[in-house]
Amino acid sequence: MLLPSDDASHTYESAFHVDADSVSVDGLNLLTENTKGGNLAILTIGPQGTAVEVVEAQEEPFVQGWMPKNGDITKCLPVPTPVYTFSGVGKLAITYVVVPVAPGAESPMTGIRPLHVRAGNLACSAGVLTMANGKEIYFAQREPGDIRMAVGEGETDSESGALFADRSGRVERISLATGAGIWGDGTQLSPNDSIV
Repeated sequence: MLLPSDDASHTYESAFHVDADSVSVDGLNLLTENTKGGNLAILTIGPQGTAVEVVEAQEEPFVQGWMPKNGDITKCLPVPTPVYTFSGVGKLAITYVVVPVAPGAESPMTGIRPLHVRAGNLACSAGVLTMANGKEIYFAQREPGDIRMAVGEGETDSESGALFADRSGRVERISLATGAGIWGDGTQLSPNDSIV
């Protein structure tokens, strides 16, 4: 969550220095491509206009895309470094889901899509993670405040939470950081309820 102290437009950047042979980028999502060892997927939902650029071994206009060799900052190796850039006025939210991928395996998460979310004037973000086994994880987060968050066609009083659903849309589990629950059509959802 980005909470500026003024009403001016601001540009933000966030960078991930990944120790990888190379990376592939699909929209805002990234997957490392190590030939040995494990990999890493980064799935992203950002404000409109969010972009990602992979920088490696950059020296100008500033140093970017390097990693110390064995912890020695005098001996750096070039590494692919995804740099996410976005701009906006007022409160903004961006979500990064970082997923470890076992050596020789496919990512257990195959995609992410945003959900329409609103929580008054509070910064918030929500989306759906799709897993390789067909299950989905619906998640939402907002800055602290005493207000309900509308997520898709439901709502929650939690500041942060996740709903785990099987391939048929049956709720398997609900995890909330705060709050009492998640409601759909005015009815509180529980495990075994359907969300489709």
